[in-house]
Amino acid sequence: MRKMTGTLVVVLIFLAGCASTQHEFTVAEFSEVSSPVYPAIDVFRLTSTEEFRAACHDFDKESLLKHCELDTLDYQMVADSFSATGHFESAELASRTNSYSIAIRSAVYNAESANEVGSAALAGATLMLFPVKTNAILKVEGVVMWHSETLHEFAFDLPFTLKASWTTFNDDGQKGMADSVVASVMHDLEASNAFSAKHLHATLGSSDYESDLKLPPEVGEFVRTNLNVIHNPFYGAGTRYQHKQYADGHIDVYVYPVRDWQYNQQKHVTREIESVRRDIELFQKEGE
Repeated sequence: MRKMTGTLVVVLIFLAGCASTQHEFTVAEFSEVSSPVYPAIDVFRLTSTEEFRAACHDFDKESLLKHCELDTLDYQMVADSFSATGHFESAELASRTNSYSIAIRSAVYNAESANEVGSAALAGATLMLFPVKTNAILKVEGVVMWHSETLHEFAFDLPFTLKASWTTFNDDGQKGMADSVVASVMHDLEASNAFSAKHLHATLGSSDYESDLKLPPEVGEFVRTNLNVIHNPFYGAGTRYQHKQYADGHIDVYVYPVRDWQYNQQKHVTREIESVRRDIELFQKEGE
C-alpha cells in the first residue's frame, strides 16, 4: 500500500512539472505607441512562388528526419496580432477595403535530431507524460502593398521550439507563431519606414512635395506653417498660412495632381490615353 502511495506522489509531481511546459519563439523588439501610427491594413496569404515551394519539397526529400510544411500560419491570428500592436488604425483579414495590405507566405523546416527522436519515443512509452521538444525554423516571406503596387519586401528565418506533453498536446503554437512573425515584421517596418508618405510617393514615382514644392514662406500678413503630405498621392499635399495677428485667421492651400486639359495638343491626348491605360491595368490586377 505504501508502495502504491509513493508511486502516486511521484506521478503527481511529474504532471505538475509537465504543466509548466511552454513553447519558445523568436520575438523581435519594436516600439510601443499610445495611438496608431500606421494606416488600416488588410492581411493576406501570399501565394508561394515555385522557388519557395521547391525549396520546401527538396528539404522534405533529403531524409526521413527532415520535414517541411507550407502555409502553416493561421492568418486570422496574424491579423489579430497586428491589431494588438496598436500601431495600425485597424488590421483585418482580407477585407479588400483598405488601401494598404501585408501579404505573407510561410514554411516550417524541421530537422529532427537524435535527441528529439529519443524524446518522442520516451513520450510514447510514458503516454505523453514526458514532454516532446521539437526545434524548427519558420521561414517567412512577405510584401507591403498599396493597392496592387508593391512598396516593400521582407524575409525572415525565425527559430522556434515546440514543447508538447499531455498538457500541451492540443496547443499547436499558432498564436506564438503569429506573434513571432508580426514582431519581426513590425521591427522591419520601423527600419524601412515603408508606411510613410515619402516612401509611397518615391516608390510610385509621384511628385516629391517635400523637396519639389516651392511655396512662399509669407503672403502678405500670412505665414506658412508645416507642409502635410497626404498618404494617398492623388490627394497631394496641404499647408496652412496663419495670420500673424489673428489666431482664427488662416488660409489652407492644397496642391494635388490633375489631368491635362489642353486636348488640342497631341502630346496631352497621348498622355491622357496612357494614364487611362494604366488605370485599366490596375483595375485588372485587383480583379475588377
